Amino acid sequence: MEYYSSQISQLVEQLASLPGIGAKTAQRLAFHILSLPEEEALKFADAIVDAKKNIHCCTICQNLTDQETCSICASPKRDQSTICVVAQPRDVLSFERSREYNGVYHVLHGVLSPMNHIGPDDIRIQELIKRVADGGITEVIMATNPDTEGEATAMYIARLLKPFDVKITRLAYGIPVGSNLEYADDATLLRAPAEWKCNRFDGPGFRIYSGYPPPRRRISYIFFEASTCFCGRSLPKSERKGVSHGIQIENHPAWRAW
Repeated sequence: MEYYSSQISQLVEQLASLPGIGAKTAQRLAFHILSLPEEEALKFADAIVDAKKNIHCCTICQNLTDQETCSICASPKRDQSTICVVAQPRDVLSFERSREYNGVYHVLHGVLSPMNHIGPDDIRIQELIKRVADGGITEVIMATNPDTEGEATAMYIARLLKPFDVKITRLAYGIPVGSNLEYADDATLLRAPAEWKCNRFDGPGFRIYSGYPPPRRRISYIFFEASTCFCGRSLPKSERKGVSHGIQIENHPAWRAW
């Protein structure tokens, strides 16, 4: 039995397709929209249509904008030699709220995810390589999320940028400001001591891991040359091959393809 007309059911269905919106919330939003005056409802609909028609990617950083070049890339006050690589446009807002970062950005619009059939050609990696190849870039900050897919994406990009004379850095891991050690998870506490040294992984003097606490177990390892290493638990020196360093990652079957 249908409790609503087909138009209301379609509106609820479309609202429920939005991320974070369940069936109950979609029903409340649908009835709220229907209760709006016609002028406000049309204004709401026009805002969605106009944004979809006019918003596109910046020709330089791939962030969302209604101009050819976004306001950040066009600002003369920005440090154009430093690029912060993020996964989504909303990540740019997080950095901008801090009012500390003065460089520019590059938005990938996703991360590598073999399980979801997302490869290098499906995100904006080639645009980043072209920006760096054009010159004028001295540092690239990898600001992808510290999860399996984010780490794999950062490692992949770091290897692609290795031939260029740029410094590649990674966001530090550890205890959030204002948090309590009592509620910190094991993975966060495990990675925090490594950040006492440094969070760079582009120089020959980079120390992968400080040695405390020792790894409890071995999961799987992926090998990269020293110039593209990330903070992480490393293989014992006796088990390393040549000048490469073994970096421990999660035992996820999706990464076997890489």
